Amino acid sequence: VDVTGTGVAVADDPPISGVSLETGKQRSLVRYLDGGRTWLATIDTASVAVSPTIEVADMITRSVNADGTRVVAGTNDGIKIYDSDTGELVDEFGDTERRAAAVTVADQLLVGSLDGTSTWHDLDSLEVIRTISGSRALMLTASSTSDGSMIAALTGDSTVSIYDTEAGVRLGDPIPVPL
Repeated sequence: VDVTGTGVAVADDPPISGVSLETGKQRSLVRYLDGGRTWLATIDTASVAVSPTIEVADMITRSVNADGTRVVAGTNDGIKIYDSDTGELVDEFGDTERRAAAVTVADQLLVGSLDGTSTWHDLDSLEVIRTISGSRALMLTASSTSDGSMIAALTGDSTVSIYDTEAGVRLGDPIPVPL
């Protein structure tokens, strides 16, 4: 089946291995696995239209912006930003220390580094909004409130931290997540 729209065929009915649906976002993000390859696509939550599928190598994290026009993938090679309507790579952070990414409903790009530092960027300009340190490990996933005022981030040390996005500070101590 050509799920990319570019003539690249993958197995019939590639298995869906993950779906991300966040409040306040117009599209869901779907991850497919086909052998050792990973593909991402968005699904419009109102019309159920599926975007072109994007192949992402060595993916660690994935996220979509509020209107679903940008797909962001954290990879072993850095952060990749794609146009979800065309599947084209539109920007990237080639720094291999930066491997995790999440996008808030306010279209702030949260980038996590191996040293535990998280940096918020404007998604359009990629300008730094603020940098927050204090995490003991790489951010694995993050979600924001529907108004974008707070972010909860799960890190590799099995803790969740809650951040106030306006003030740029962590609220309280990291919360241990039992395994």
